[in-house]
This record gives sequence, C-alpha cells and structure tokens, in this order.
Amino acid sequence: MEFERERLFEEVWSMPMTTLAKKYGISDNGLRKICIALAIPLPQRGHWARVAAGKSVPSPQLKPHTGANQYTFYRAESAPVKSPNDDHWLAERLAFEEDPANKIVVADELLNPDKIVVGASKVLRELLALIGRSKKYEDARFEREKLPWTGVHHEYFGDNSWSNYLSRGGIIELPHDALPTRVSIESVDRALRLWDAIIKAAKNRGIKVNLVERRLRLTIREESVDLRMSEQVKPVVGKGALFPDCAFPPEDHKKKLATGALRIFICHMGEQKFEDKEGVVLEDQINILFRAIYKSIWSGRLRTLARIEDQRVKQLEDEAANQRKLEAAAREAVIADNKRRIDDLIVEADNWHRANRVRAYVSYLKDESSKIDISQDMQRWLQWAEEVVEILDPSRSRLK
Repeated sequence: MEFERERLFEEVWSMPMTTLAKKYGISDNGLRKICIALAIPLPQRGHWARVAAGKSVPSPQLKPHTGANQYTFYRAESAPVKSPNDDHWLAERLAFEEDPANKIVVADELLNPDKIVVGASKVLRELLALIGRSKKYEDARFEREKLPWTGVHHEYFGDNSWSNYLSRGGIIELPHDALPTRVSIESVDRALRLWDAIIKAAKNRGIKVNLVERRLRLTIREESVDLRMSEQVKPVVGKGALFPDCAFPPEDHKKKLATGALRIFICHMGEQKFEDKEGVVLEDQINILFRAIYKSIWSGRLRTLARIEDQRVKQLEDEAANQRKLEAAAREAVIADNKRRIDDLIVEADNWHRANRVRAYVSYLKDESSKIDISQDMQRWLQWAEEVVEILDPSRSRLK
C-alpha cells in the first residue's frame, strides 16, 4: 500500500485519525507512524472536538523536507490467525468425552489387541523369560556355593537381569522401541489392557498413534502429545523377608518396592499425571485422560499459531525495513548524483569563464597585431590560440 505525502496530509487534516485508519484497514497507531515517517504534522488533541463545535481551527502548511515523499506499507494478504472453529472443536470433543454413551471400557481380558500392544506383549514375554533364566542361574550358583569345595571351577553363564529387576523394586522396563511402560510382573496384564483401550479409542477418534523413542505419540491437527505409563514404587527397609525367592537378598537399607498402583503421564509442555486413587482406578479415568489430551492439543495449537503469527510479523517488519533501506539508498544515490552534477556544473562554469578570459586575451592580441606588422609565426600562433579557445569553451559542446 502506497502513501503519498501531500495527499495523506490533506486526508489527515480532513478527518479524524481513527476514521482515516479504518479507511485504509490499519491501526491509527500504524497510521501515525507513517505520518511521522513522512514528516506530516498531526492535529493536536481536541482538534476535531473544536471543529465539531463549529469553531474555526486553521490547518498548518505542509513544509518541504529532504526525506521521502512516499511510504510503502506492507500488509499480509492472509494472516494465519486462530480459527473461530478452534473453541468449537474443543467444546465438541469435551462434550463427547463427558457423554456416558461414549465411556471407554477397559476389557477384562486382552482380546484382539492392537498391533502396538502385540509387539509390547512379545517384548514383555522375552524380558520375563530372560529374568526367569537369570534367576535360575542365580539360584543354581547359590546352591553350588553351599556345597564343599571340590576343586572344580564352575563357570557362571548368567546375566544381571534378575539382580537389576530386584534393584528396581520388581519393575520391568520395556526398551525404547516398545510401549513406554515400567510396571511389575503382577501389573503387566493390566498395563497391556489399559494401553490397548487407549490406543483403540484414540484411533476410533481419528487420532494418529505411533511409537517414538520411549513415548507413545498421539497426533491430531498437526499437534502431538506423548504418553508413558509407570507403576508407583515405595521405599521399604528389609532383607530376605521382602524377597523370599531371592538367593541373594538385598542388604538392609531402603529399597523400592512396586505397589500395584499405575500412573499414566501426558507429556506436553510439562507433564500431567493420572493415577489410581482411593475409590477411582485408572480404568475409570480414560475419558478424563482424553479430555486432557484434547486440551493439550488445543493449547499447543494456539501456541503454534501465535508463533507463526510472530514469525509472520517479524518477516513483514524485516521486509519493510529492507525496503526502507533500499528506498533510502536510492534517495541517497539521487542526492549524490545531484551533488555530482552540481559540482560538474560549477567546474563547467569555471571553465567557461576561463575560456572567455583566454578569448578576450586572444581578441586583444589580434586587434593590436592589426596595427603593426607581425611575423608569420605570430600569425600561426594567433590561429592556434583561437582554436584553443574553442576547445576550452564548454558551451560549444553543451549546446550541440
């Protein structure tokens, strides 16, 4: 949008700034900045009130200035603002989850599980088998060490899976490429059934579900939240009584022990926790979990739109600043060219005066030589001098 200085001056003094700003579709503060950039005087406070009261208020004259006489205002054709349907989208989904008819039910048995749950179940079985083998090796080693020394060395082929399992308080942690789950052996089946209900409900609601490193990611409207599940542990003090099946029970100090209470975390700009509570188990909170997921998606969308808008405004400001630099450079180039032409004119005028002085001198010599006899050399010199005068006189080439 182009603003011409004289025309804008006339408009500024013909109507209030707020009215004129609405005409151009910009803020009155933005219009004020344009007027300042073009050195346009603005009406004082109360000017239009005095005009409305019928008082005669003189308008100032637009004084000449050395700056720009035009201002280019850049405005985006379509700004990515928050859609009016965003709030409606959230309200619809919250109402859907609050409707008892849409209650998410966690099955008592894991029937026809989702493929993600199938993969996690397979990994869990492998981990349980590994822990079982490790415990078997530990027990065998313990039994051998109770026997008298026979001089025969028995090589130990076990690993640390069982001891690691005990040190975590009886918690199994799935690897990073499976469902993000840390639960005890007793809670494995329940955890898988909870995951299966969540994943199926998400897909039925049009939410994209996929695994990322140590997270289950739910994506909708190009926004994502991550979920993870863990079992709450509590610190205890004990030895063999805590782990009666352990060949080498932990020493007497604080240890962690699984409690059976499960927790699900929504990871998005921090974490929200949903857990088993007295009288309310996680199975009865899945719809509440989805309501929180939708709110996180909605708030994330608003942050994304705000970030896009900030980037858009910054880009426009940068483009406008660059354009102003180009315009300023062009004005400076015009000023520099004009100064050079003036300097050239002064030099040209000086050369003209010098040529006229030489011409007058040569003319004087010719007049004087006509009164006396002069040599041929003098005649040739006078002829040469007249030619030099024509060369020195810049007006000859200027008038061609």
